[in-house]
Amino acid sequence: MVEVDIVNHRPQAIRNIEVSFGGGTYGKSSIAAGATNHNRIKVFSLAPIQVQFDDAAGKHVTTDGPKLGKNAEGAVTLTIDAGGQHWTGGAK
Repeated sequence: MVEVDIVNHRPQAIRNIEVSFGGGTYGKSSIAAGATNHNRIKVFSLAPIQVQFDDAAGKHVTTDGPKLGKNAEGAVTLTIDAGGQHWTGGAK
């Protein structure tokens, strides 16, 4: 399993979050300002993790994270702040 955290450090909520990875997707309607969404995923094929969301101005944002292999284990974090989107961590 891979632990996935999406951290919203923006002063407004982000909306319509969709997370895609090798073999699956999940969504969340919103993540409040200053909040973190935590989820665990099972990766079925080699592919980068990708997060899409709408910011407070309605702009659609897509960000690609690290490639995750089949049956990967570890943790990745996407931090969203005024400077953009930043990925940390990894899974093998």
